[in-house]
Amino acid sequence: MSANDQTDYVVALGSNLGDRRQNLRTALSALQAHPAIEVVQSSHIYETPPWGDLNQWAFYNACVRIKTPLNPDALLEFCLTTEVSMGRMRDKKWGPRLIDLDIVWWSGGKVETEHLTIPHPFADIRAFVLVPLSELGDDIKINHCTATVLLETLDQAECAKVASLPGT
Repeated sequence: MSANDQTDYVVALGSNLGDRRQNLRTALSALQAHPAIEVVQSSHIYETPPWGDLNQWAFYNACVRIKTPLNPDALLEFCLTTEVSMGRMRDKKWGPRLIDLDIVWWSGGKVETEHLTIPHPFADIRAFVLVPLSELGDDIKINHCTATVLLETLDQAECAKVASLPGT
């Protein structure tokens, strides 16, 4: 596959059940093992408070930048399959999760389908996405703004860096 056939994406990873750090590492390993995905950069892992349903454990969150010829629907299918293979149960919206893989950005612009919206519809208001995303480069823009600019209006005090996400 040539470099011209590849598109940049950012996938956000989150976990608040079980061994959260290991869950993120397992998800990263799944991305790395896919023959058509190249993980080119990863953020640190951050511990963050829950969003939506506040009555749950804190999350570990990170972002990874990948290159792949996969279209958004094919990448979404791979992310969902990875979640299921790791034991993800979709019991409650914004509830606890073993693993969550969200496509938050791609260099191809916007996507709006019944099953997928890129950029992720809440990415621009979630510090737990924007803090790790800010490590991946100012060429990544959500609604025409960099993560750094979007973070200027958000409370990021509770986003604590806890570890590196190895492998890139």
